[in-house]
Amino acid sequence: MENKLTRQTPTYGAGDFKGNSKWGEIVEADDIFVNPQGYLLIDARASKRYKGIVEPLDPVAGHIPGALNLPYIENLDEEFSWKTPVNIMSRLLLIKKEQKGKKLVSYCGSGVTACHNILSFVHAGMEAPLLYPGSWSEWITDRNRPVQTITS
Repeated sequence: MENKLTRQTPTYGAGDFKGNSKWGEIVEADDIFVNPQGYLLIDARASKRYKGIVEPLDPVAGHIPGALNLPYIENLDEEFSWKTPVNIMSRLLLIKKEQKGKKLVSYCGSGVTACHNILSFVHAGMEAPLLYPGSWSEWITDRNRPVQTITS
């Protein structure tokens, strides 16, 4: 059968997608600000952004105090494919070791690559962290929220 080029918009039947509400679990900036000791934050941005050495997108450089840096790009191999679950798990177990009863929360610059880290936990067979969707871009909009940098 030959496919023919057409200008008509195709029509499709109704789908049967059913969302999973546990993927919608988020944390807001005020939750973190009011109870920082209750969360272990995972920053998915590149190390230079996390450290505050460079910030190409936002007007303030650095990270949320106490956050650990887990650059999302390290979930991928040299060909930009997902690493094996075992390889990812060995990396994430270091994070879990620091958890100590705190809720894991993934964030980045704007909430997008934070989801990559959340998916890496799931890919490795581990429980998904919560998402802080406002991420760094929202955090820095309130001057009362602390900022940390690492310049050495």
